[in-house]
This record gives sequence, C-alpha cells and structure tokens, in this order.
Amino acid sequence: MKASLSSPNKVFKRIAVSCLLLLLSCSGSESTKKLKVGVLLGSQYSWQSDIKMGIELFLSSTSKQDSCQHPMEFELLFRDTLSTQEATAKAALELVQNDDVQVILGPNISDTALVAAKIAESTQTPLISITSTHSDLTTNNSFVFQFAVNNRVQARMLSDYLINKLGYKSAAVIYKATSDYSRGYKKEFVEKFTKLGGTITNEVNYLDSPLLQNNEIESIKQNQPDVILMPNFTDDTTLIVRQLKNQNIQSVFVGSDSWEVDQLKTLPDFQGSLVIDHWYSGSYKNIGMPTDFTENVSPLAYDATHLLWNIICNTPSPNRISIKDGLNKTTSFKGITGTVEEFIDGNVVRNMAIVEITNNQSQLNGVLPVRKFLKTND
Repeated sequence: MKASLSSPNKVFKRIAVSCLLLLLSCSGSESTKKLKVGVLLGSQYSWQSDIKMGIELFLSSTSKQDSCQHPMEFELLFRDTLSTQEATAKAALELVQNDDVQVILGPNISDTALVAAKIAESTQTPLISITSTHSDLTTNNSFVFQFAVNNRVQARMLSDYLINKLGYKSAAVIYKATSDYSRGYKKEFVEKFTKLGGTITNEVNYLDSPLLQNNEIESIKQNQPDVILMPNFTDDTTLIVRQLKNQNIQSVFVGSDSWEVDQLKTLPDFQGSLVIDHWYSGSYKNIGMPTDFTENVSPLAYDATHLLWNIICNTPSPNRISIKDGLNKTTSFKGITGTVEEFIDGNVVRNMAIVEITNNQSQLNGVLPVRKFLKTND
C-alpha cells in the first residue's frame, strides 16, 4: 500500500530481531522478560516494509510517556508469507508451533490474512492484522482483531458520503476479480450504494493484467458515471486511470484504503480524486519520525504496536489468553493516527477520513464517524 524503504531481501530475512523496549517511566528494579511476537509480512508488496518500519520505530523509541508496570522485551520473529496462501499457512504454523509466539502481527492483505486467521483461531493465538479489511476476517474468530475498519463498514460510510454529502448519484466500479480484498470491497460498495438510491452504471473486472478492453472503457464513457471506484492497489490503479484519462473520461476517481496517497498525489491523472483512508496525515503528531512516515501505513503499524505494548506492559505474566482479553478490553486508546475507541467482535471502532488529492497535495475533505455505521442489519 505504501512506498518501499528497503530491499525485500533485507526486509524479509527470516531472522529474529530482539528489540529492547526502554521506557523512561519503567522501573529498573524489575528484571526484563521476553515475549515472542510473530510478524507476518509479504515481500511481494513493497509497502509492507513500511509496516516493518512502523513496528520497529515504536519499539526503538525512548521518548514514550507510558507507564510500564511490567517491563518486557519483545522478540520479533519475522516470516515472509510470499503473499500466497500456502506460504502464509506454513509460516503461521511455524510461528505458533515451533517458535511459540504469544501474538502475531499481520498478515496485512485479505488473501493471506484469511488463512492466518483460521490458524490463529484453531491454536488460540491472538492475531492483529494491521491493514486487512476483509469483512469476514473476524467472523467466528475470537482471537482475530482488525486494526483497520472492515470493508462492510467502509462501504456504508463511503456510499453515504458520496450520495448524501457530495450529491453523487451514479458510480462505476473497476476491480480485480482474483483479489479477495478488491472483489469483497466491490460487493459491499455496490450493495450499499444502490440501497441508498445510487445507480451502478458499470462493474468491470480484470484478472492479472489491469488492461481494460476497449468496449469496457467505451461503455463507461457513454454512461458517464459521477464517480468511478477502484478498490485496487496502486500499481494497477495507475495503469487503469491512465487508460480512462486517455479516453477523456471526466468522472471523479474514488480510491479505497489500498491507494498510496503519498505516491499518487503528484500525478496529474489523479488530481481531483477522493480517497477513503484510516487516517489523514495532516493530523500527524511530530514524534521525530521520517518525513515520508506521514502518508503511508507506518503510522498504523506504529499505533498497533503501541497498543499491544500497553497491554503487555500492564499484564504481569502475558500469554495468548491475557493478550486477547486485553485487546477486548481496549477503550479510548489514543495513537498518532487517531483514537481506537474499542474492538467489537474483533472489529476496530475508529473514525476514517476522506482525503482529496488536489494541487499535488492531500487535503482533508471530511471525517467519517464509524460508530454511526456499525449496524449490521442492512
């Protein structure tokens, strides 16, 4: 989802990295214990190195103000999912059975997170997916938590904003049929958008190559939808938008949380686009992080690690059950990306933002109050 910061070979070596967490408020009289934390990342997507950066940046920080009743050293064990379900299952089982990790961070795309979630549940190992938003990830999985608002709730919020706030009435959707994330997002959006009275003019899908057929582009052009939603990753989206612009299609392009705003905001084709995202960089609090930290997934990873740290820091003998219970008891956790109000059945309750790309910058267009859209009877 975000820019690469280092080569995959360096980022995804199968090594254990011990990060000694030093808090100024921790008492030095208590001996430091170790807790094994598994981290599942996929080297296929360069933005996942940003997740690694966010995790490690929090753990290396010495300027935190948290109270730490029980000092703990996190031993991070990184595994590469290769962004495939087979490799994910193997890596997750290895972490749980061989390495005896007490909690897992990731995977962070729906296709692999769904596989890891089954293993986490069957082994009663808490799993926090930092960016996966599949609507069914936490269903019947009491040990699985999403740090990002799921697709079903996002679709409700986005549809309501486009129709009732901005006055748009018609939409086309271009999605990747082989992606659980993209396919699921399309399904939820079409259902909610039409229920609010909107019209879906086109549903265009592609398999591996994001090159659209001429007749598909011509149909979209003739139907002139107000907006075109593209719940796809940045590389695919860039190629699709180029094709649409070449045919002088004037619809407003709308991106899901998979768009890398930091990469797209300077591209001429994306000026005027709207993006739903989990946070807005304009609300960024300066805590000594790199400049490019402000518009990628690193802050989400930073906050997810911070939340986990808070739970561990206040648990005398943390284990899989106590960590799960701690996540369920979360209330009003304030991070740099906003406030996590709580988890409901593993689903995070936190507001989202609509970001507009204009003049090569990203600007806040609106805030989406998530609690208003949590109802499940529609």
